[in-house]
Amino acid sequence: MDQEIPLPPPRRVRHRSPSKPLDQSLRAPKRPSRLSISSFPSSDPAFFSSDDIPSSSLENYHGQHPENSKKRRYRGTWWGEKAMEAKRKRADFREKRHLDSGVWMGSDESSSECLLSSESSSCDDFFGQAQQTTLPVVKSTTKSNGSEHGSGPAFVPRNTRKQDEPKAHQAARALVNDCLEQGQDSIDLSGLVLRILPSDLLRPLLHLTKQPPVTAGPVTDEVFTSLTPFLRVFLSANSLTQLTSELFELGNLKVLSLRNNKLREIPSAIRRLTELQEVNLSVNRLNTLPWEMLWLIRKGDLKHMIVQPNPLFSLHEATDIEQWHYGNRSDSITAPRLCEYEGPVPEEAWAPIHIATSRVQYMDSEGNRLSDIKSRQLRENTSRVPSLRELALLECNRAPYLDQFLEEDLTGYPELAIRLLRQATAVRDAGGMTCSICHRSCVIPRTEWMEWWDCTTYENGLKGPRASGAELRPLPFLRRGCSWGCVPTDQN
Repeated sequence: MDQEIPLPPPRRVRHRSPSKPLDQSLRAPKRPSRLSISSFPSSDPAFFSSDDIPSSSLENYHGQHPENSKKRRYRGTWWGEKAMEAKRKRADFREKRHLDSGVWMGSDESSSECLLSSESSSCDDFFGQAQQTTLPVVKSTTKSNGSEHGSGPAFVPRNTRKQDEPKAHQAARALVNDCLEQGQDSIDLSGLVLRILPSDLLRPLLHLTKQPPVTAGPVTDEVFTSLTPFLRVFLSANSLTQLTSELFELGNLKVLSLRNNKLREIPSAIRRLTELQEVNLSVNRLNTLPWEMLWLIRKGDLKHMIVQPNPLFSLHEATDIEQWHYGNRSDSITAPRLCEYEGPVPEEAWAPIHIATSRVQYMDSEGNRLSDIKSRQLRENTSRVPSLRELALLECNRAPYLDQFLEEDLTGYPELAIRLLRQATAVRDAGGMTCSICHRSCVIPRTEWMEWWDCTTYENGLKGPRASGAELRPLPFLRRGCSWGCVPTDQN
């Protein structure tokens, strides 16, 4: 028993008296609990770094070098800091708006540093820019190797287009808008002294609809159906020198008046107006008429055309007649009968009469006329395959930035290429050109000839047929072919 190891004494338990508090120094330290910290918020505000704010920048670092500096720490909650930042922006925005009288309106994305009152020294420059009546054309450029290259097309503000536009164009747009709002199908643009048709002037007429008037009952479902408008466009008493493709996009056009203008040629795109019934081309500078008008008479709905007075090429002045289809001018006995109708044949009494056809003129790929010797050699060439140059010009017309390319400085480019590209854009702006034989699109015609037809019955609006012995008044119709194989035949 003496060799046994004694046990340690039992732990002494001290009982605290309820009337006597325990000394704070004798209290054992208490381990922190995650539950207690996360569940019960502390009375002290939290600290967070500037990285928690999305709009933080280098100014949130102490010192000039951020890599050697410490981040700023904010006291409070991150959402409270964002709310204060929004209040500061609104206050700075009100201060800035009072300075410039509301000319400039800021956005929420702009930083508050650029709106400080310390930058009030630049207000004079801002007022000078705000007082300008017209804004300059903005074009983004990037410098590379000491030169400037445009990175995109020029941008013109919308509010400057109406200011720079002539008053005649503004008046024309106002008339078209009034007709659209009131549902009128008669567009009268006469006497506005228009030299060209402004862009997007007639294209809104594609959406013109007409509602039937409700005069008396009973009201049926047919009353609320849209009617096809009897569209009439009057462009008389202007100074038009050319027509745009927008005019030939109006598929519902019934009446077209181009009287008293300065037109020298009617584009072949008039063939697209298949519902055209009346056309007035008098008092212009036309030497020939497009063969497509004769096609509208024979295949379309054209019933009345007025083409006189015009300096049209007379048949009596023609010296290159290749074939006579009605009469023979070389015979002195039948020469007077050339201008008289021999009828009565019911078909010829109403229909146009083909009188004569001129000799075919051949052109090269540049549009230059070939000599008679070369033309005789080409009569044996019946190929209708388009050239590579023709295909390239047709493809260039589909390029969206061709007009901007031609407006730039083209020094150093081949003159022939520039001339052909300008001719291609002119044909495109006029509505395009089609071959009168195979009806394919082309830019440079390779053949050209004249046909004289008498359309007296259509000049008087089909009021009556020709009478026996009536005077014939042949009109010159110009035809073009896209290849050397597209020449007049008996079937044409």
